[in-house]
Amino acid sequence: MTVQNILSIPPYHYVHVLDLNSNVQTLVLGPKSYVCKEHERFTCEPKRMISLSPTEYCVIRNPVVTENGVPVVDSDGQVRLRMGECEYRFHQDSFPLYPNEEMSGGVEVLPVVLADSALRLKARCDHVDTDGTERKAGDEWLFEGPGEQTGSSSHINCSSVRCTEISRSRLLQCFIDYLQFETRGIHIFAIKNLSIF
Repeated sequence: MTVQNILSIPPYHYVHVLDLNSNVQTLVLGPKSYVCKEHERFTCEPKRMISLSPTEYCVIRNPVVTENGVPVVDSDGQVRLRMGECEYRFHQDSFPLYPNEEMSGGVEVLPVVLADSALRLKARCDHVDTDGTERKAGDEWLFEGPGEQTGSSSHINCSSVRCTEISRSRLLQCFIDYLQFETRGIHIFAIKNLSIF
């Protein structure tokens, strides 16, 4: 990038400006023309803000710390980050990336779970689901369709599962590889071979 002291920032774009005296980067939103002071430099060309439709999401690494939707700034004027963490962002107004925030991958489409199918999820860390269920790291459970499964940094999608219909006088033999599994109130503990008539 060539060194320049003035940039015209279009609407829905942003730039990062580095203060060479304090070594603090700030965010400047468009539309505006910004003239750098003697001790300031642009660290990037104008970038387009991230826009998400109602069926899309993205994952942000090192997200900013916010209080009531406002980024928290330290005594030096630098926004505080949750280093090493990830944050899933869904449909909202267009937003910029603050200095040192990164988008992991790109904008993705929310997974749609059809009727008679489910997503097998696994907890990355101890957390409480939005429905109040406590999950421990390593726990697995099903998100049953139909529906849209919104991602979270506290769990990962392992696989999709289809419903199997068992007709009368048929035998189904299952090999269970879970230590504990719960769905619709049925608990299975450390079963290696299960036959259902």
